[in-house]
Amino acid sequence: MRQNGNLLIFFALLFGISLMCSCSSVMHNNLTVEERKQQVERDKKNLPKLVHNVLGDIRDQRSIRELGLICLRFEKYKKARLFLKRASSLDKTDNKAKFYYGLALEMNDQTDEALDVYRAYDSVSSFSPYHRAMRGRYDWLTRRRIEEEMRNLMQQEEKIGLDSLDMDAIAIFPLVYQGDNSEYEPLGKGLSEMIITDLSQVTDLQIVERVRLNTLFEEMSLGQTGLIDGNTAPRYGKLLRANRIISGVYDVLEGEKLTMEVEYWDFPNREPSAEQSKEDKLTELLKLQKELVLDLVTDMGIYLTREEKDRILRIPTKNLQAFMAFCLGVESQDNGDFSQAAEHFQKAVDLDPYFDLAAQHMDENMAMGAMGVDKNQLVANLNRIEQPINQPLSPGQMTRNRLQMTLYNIGSFFVPGQDNREAPEEAVSAGMSSGFGDLPDPPGTPGAR
Repeated sequence: MRQNGNLLIFFALLFGISLMCSCSSVMHNNLTVEERKQQVERDKKNLPKLVHNVLGDIRDQRSIRELGLICLRFEKYKKARLFLKRASSLDKTDNKAKFYYGLALEMNDQTDEALDVYRAYDSVSSFSPYHRAMRGRYDWLTRRRIEEEMRNLMQQEEKIGLDSLDMDAIAIFPLVYQGDNSEYEPLGKGLSEMIITDLSQVTDLQIVERVRLNTLFEEMSLGQTGLIDGNTAPRYGKLLRANRIISGVYDVLEGEKLTMEVEYWDFPNREPSAEQSKEDKLTELLKLQKELVLDLVTDMGIYLTREEKDRILRIPTKNLQAFMAFCLGVESQDNGDFSQAAEHFQKAVDLDPYFDLAAQHMDENMAMGAMGVDKNQLVANLNRIEQPINQPLSPGQMTRNRLQMTLYNIGSFFVPGQDNREAPEEAVSAGMSSGFGDLPDPPGTPGAR
C-alpha cells in the first residue's frame, strides 16, 4: 500500500514537471528580462534532474530542498512549505533548508511558526552564513511585532490600569544632552544602552526593549527627548507596562569634564527618586556611568550578588573613539538604519577588537540590514538573497574571530562543510509568478498512508 502511494506521488511529480517544462513565460517583476530568461532555462534544465533524483531515492534531501526553493520562486507557497519541511526533517543540520522553511512559513502567514524556526539561529554555528540570515529574520520580525503591539496598546490607552504594570519592569530613557556641541549628542544613546546592559545583569529586573520606547517616541511625537515629569511619568509607565522609568541628563563642560544626573520614577509613589549626580573626566565616562547604576540599584532597594556586581563593573572598552562609534551605531539602529548602524559598530570593533558588546550589536545589525525587509520583497529576490548571506567578513570581524578562537577555542565547534551543499546548478534564484502550470506535490513521509 505504501509503495503504491509513493508511485502516485512520483507520477504527480512527473506530471507537474511536464507541465512546467512545456511553458516559457513568467517571472517576478523584480527580475530583468534577461534574468527571467536565464531562470526559465535553468529551471527547465534542472527540474527533470531533481525529479529523477527523488524518483530514485525518496530520501534525497538535497533534491527535495531544491524543489522547495523552486516552489517558492513560482509562488506555490503551500507546496514549498511541505517540501522544505520534509528537507529540514531529513537533515536537521541543513541550515539552508531551515532558513527557507521559515521563509515558506512566513509566506503561508504562519509567522509564529516561522519565528520558532528562526529562533534556532543560536544553535547554528556563527561561521554559517545562515546564522546571520535566521537571526536577521528573527530580530526583524520580533521588532515588527513589538511595534504593532505598542501601537495597538496606545489605541487602548484608556483601558490600561496601573494594575497592568509589571512590578519588575524598568524602562531606560535616552539621556538628554544639555550642551550645544553636536559631537557629544550621540553619547546619550550609548550611555543609556550601557545602563540597559548593566541593569540586565540584575535578575530582579525586567528591562523594557528599546524598540518599545522608540515606538512610543514616534507615536507620541516626543522626538526621543527622554524628558519626564510628574504628569507624564505615570502615562509612559502604563504604556510601557513598566513600574519604573530611569531618565537623566548629561553635559560635557570645559576641559572635557563630563557631568551626569539620573533619577528613576516609581509609579506607585508617583515621585522621582533622589537625583544621582556625578562628574569626572570624559575619558572616565563608563566608570562614571557604572557608579551611577550602582547608586540607582541601591536606591531601588535591590541587593546585588557578588556575581551581578562584578558583571556590572566590567568596563567593555577603554577606547573613547570606539565608544563614540558605538553610540553612533545605537543612534542609527534606533532610526531603523541597520546597515549604517552595522558600519558604526564595525568601526568600534576595528578600533577595539575586544569590544564584545559592539561586536554583538554589529552582528545583530548586519543580520537585520541584510534580512530586514518585507517577506514579499525577500521572496521576489531569492536569487540575490545569498549575496548578503555570504558577504565576506570585515577585517574587524576576522580579528574578533581569531581572538575568540584563541581565547575560547571555539574552533572545535565548527563542522566543516555544514553548509557546503551545492544545488544542481541553479542554487537559489529569483522569485517568479506562476506560469509553468501546476507544481509537483512533495513526496510523502516513508511509512505514511
